Amino acid sequence: MKTLVVYYSRTGTTKQLAETIAAKLHADTEEIIDTKNRAGPIGWIMAGKDGSSEATTVIEQTKHDPRDFDVVIIGTPIWAGKMASGVRTYILQKEEELGEIAFFITAGSEKVGQCFLGLEQVAGHSPVAKLSLTTKEVRGSDISGKVEAFANEVKDSANSG
Repeated sequence: MKTLVVYYSRTGTTKQLAETIAAKLHADTEEIIDTKNRAGPIGWIMAGKDGSSEATTVIEQTKHDPRDFDVVIIGTPIWAGKMASGVRTYILQKEEELGEIAFFITAGSEKVGQCFLGLEQVAGHSPVAKLSLTTKEVRGSDISGKVEAFANEVKDSANSG
């Protein structure tokens, strides 16, 4: 199963989880690079504003073609209850190229339902697997069991399709 893990990370938390998932699945990775400066407190405020308004942004050209992969796993932090603008932009740009997808979310709290719903709506179809972890879990807990379960869901979907 050829897998691509695509993610946006403002603070490094989502990147850390993306790399953990990619290592577990022996997957390639693609970081979404937002051309808008989102560093520091002002960047955080603007991220929340853009997230809540469901704004898109300008992202750098990506290196991988999603059509070359059996599954594309897309990861985002939650911004004001929604996906990051860079992730929204990526999905909208690549929606015709996305086959099987899975989602993972990093969040400051455990309220992730709206974000998953938004990801599904923008992508146009349901994911084969979903994973959400809080920043605290990613930064300090043993998340191997949750990542293993997510990876198995992704693998099982590829084997059943």
